[in-house]
Amino acid sequence: MMARPTEVAIVAFGLEHCKRGVEAHARMLFEKLKLEPGISVSLIKGSGKRRKDEVVLSVPKRHTWLNRFLGKLRGYNIYWEQVFFMIRLFFYLVQNARELDYIYTQEYVHMVGLGRLKKVFGWSYDLVYCEGFVSKSETRLIHADILQEVNKTNFDYICPKAESVGKPCHLIPHFFDPIWEDSRQDAPILNEIQYFKGDKRMLLYVGPTELEEKNFERIEEAVQNLGDGWCLLVCGDMDPERLERMNKETGCMTKSVYVAHDIMQRIYPMADLFVLPSVDEAFGIATIEAMGHGIPVLLHHSAHSLWLCNDTEQCTDMTRP
Repeated sequence: MMARPTEVAIVAFGLEHCKRGVEAHARMLFEKLKLEPGISVSLIKGSGKRRKDEVVLSVPKRHTWLNRFLGKLRGYNIYWEQVFFMIRLFFYLVQNARELDYIYTQEYVHMVGLGRLKKVFGWSYDLVYCEGFVSKSETRLIHADILQEVNKTNFDYICPKAESVGKPCHLIPHFFDPIWEDSRQDAPILNEIQYFKGDKRMLLYVGPTELEEKNFERIEEAVQNLGDGWCLLVCGDMDPERLERMNKETGCMTKSVYVAHDIMQRIYPMADLFVLPSVDEAFGIATIEAMGHGIPVLLHHSAHSLWLCNDTEQCTDMTRP
């Protein structure tokens, strides 16, 4: 008689419509667990296609008039999207919770909701919470059964507290794969970038530029001193007016592109230096991808960054101009 597989559900409501590291992390975890013998894993998401072992619980998205209206009354748009998703998740669990051994989530709202539902209905699953942001909130000690941290600073803070209440706490790396080995298709954008770079050295930044926590202003300040021997490639959303201003005022040619993840793996080797100026970066997926391609990185000096690169010379104080 075959042993019953361990049943795992990964809850990632924004997987198909949010461009964040936590969604990429959840997808990679799902793909990894599918390969593990003795584990049956399902992915529960808020949008996208229904594929094998992937459950879609559609709800009004944050940009809809309903969530914008509710966000003015309390919280914010994404909070209400999470609440509506939690309601649909509840009805899903009414039918399926007793079959699950573990539920994994990276969203605070869902961690609290799943923890409360477990207590109220006496469900037996272990709730695994992975903190996807830099946070000192101790609420996760109340609701989660197992804590996972991808940020060294988070781990150093919460681990002793978790151990004091008898809850496992793990510092885990990202689920990084050398995806570029399977990404050999030609793409016109690669030729554009190579032409843009020419014989210059290229500085690479990956991610959004408008979010305050990304601290992109530090790059704007730094490129003014690089001279015309360097260029800057931004792989992520960037305001066209900001891009035009940088090209006029900094003296460093700047180009902004948005590409798929597999094409991104072809871009890293073109760079001479990768920079991530975020002061409070939860993990930094692009950092280890750049390192995986052998590209020098420059990060904010923090316990987490030192854990990633293990080199003080690749870290500096990004809070100072």
